[in-house]
Amino acid sequence: MGKTHYNLLIFLLLGVRVYSQNPTLQAPDSSFKPSGKPIIQVFGNFDYNATRNAQKTYGFWFGRAHFGYQYHFSKHLLGKVIIDAGRPTTVGTLTVTNAFGDTLNVTSTSKEGSYYTMTLKFASLEWEITDAITLQASAILQNHYITQEKFWGYRYLAETFQDRYYHIPSADLGFIACFKPANTISFDIALTNGEGFRYNQDDYGDVKLAGGVDFNPIKGLQTRFYTDYNKSDNPSKPGVQQLFSFLQAISPMASSELEQNLTTAKIT
Repeated sequence: MGKTHYNLLIFLLLGVRVYSQNPTLQAPDSSFKPSGKPIIQVFGNFDYNATRNAQKTYGFWFGRAHFGYQYHFSKHLLGKVIIDAGRPTTVGTLTVTNAFGDTLNVTSTSKEGSYYTMTLKFASLEWEITDAITLQASAILQNHYITQEKFWGYRYLAETFQDRYYHIPSADLGFIACFKPANTISFDIALTNGEGFRYNQDDYGDVKLAGGVDFNPIKGLQTRFYTDYNKSDNPSKPGVQQLFSFLQAISPMASSELEQNLTTAKIT
């Protein structure tokens, strides 16, 4: 007997205001000039093997590099294209033939191909509708563990828990909407194909729905709740996969900010 799942999704838009102006009364902004800039990121690595009598003790190598360009068409419209140079190619389907001429199709799910090949990683348009609402579409950066890298200003040296066990890529094809009704709170919702930027939509047309809430009461203190949901009829994938994650991050500047706020409150 099949099972029917009902999902109720509720969003609370807390005080989001959208202002409109009469275009005949709004003077054009002559201070803005369309402009762009290149994007270059190179990630180098250094390895040290502490094993006794190891044949290779030290190692230097480049893991990947990003090359791209972003362009501001207007104050509220931004376009971005980034190429990923590393090992982004995939093997895919192989056909093996034995000595008798019999063939066998083998599918490889490995995500590491030949060295220093390139693929399109990001190709997106970002539209800032208001100060509180932003939309992104196409090959976009997903807002999951990337939040932690943005907070600390550093990249992870190894795979995160989400990436290793839930195979969550850093980029995917789809849409994401970000809402920031106040300086202390924001939330986002994304609809993507769930395959990552290296794969097109699969034959089953599965999609992934994701959402998150950020709370930043003071500078240097961040709380984030994140969840995603993916249901698939593909026999090679889990039928239903859902992830819940929670982040509580604090930096040294948060204590000084809190102390300053308490001092201001006492004086008041």
